[in-house]
Amino acid sequence: MTETAAVSWAAAELGGANLGDTRLNRRLVRVAERLGAPPGASIPVARGGWAETQAACRLLAHEAVAWEQVLARFFSEP
Repeated sequence: MTETAAVSWAAAELGGANLGDTRLNRRLVRVAERLGAPPGASIPVARGGWAETQAACRLLAHEAVAWEQVLARFFSEP
């Protein structure tokens, strides 16, 4: 998958997530873009460095980020 395809996928699928903070929303899309580029890679390998890995882990551990919020649009009524 190319970086452009990963960007398009992440923005299309997760761009509408509402985590209560626009910075968290943007970070979610960026993390998904990077993780989607090399499917199956570990977070440190996919993120490309220690600082990027820490940022991804902070996002996933953030109290405002719950899987229900990330996936809410996929379970909403049509």
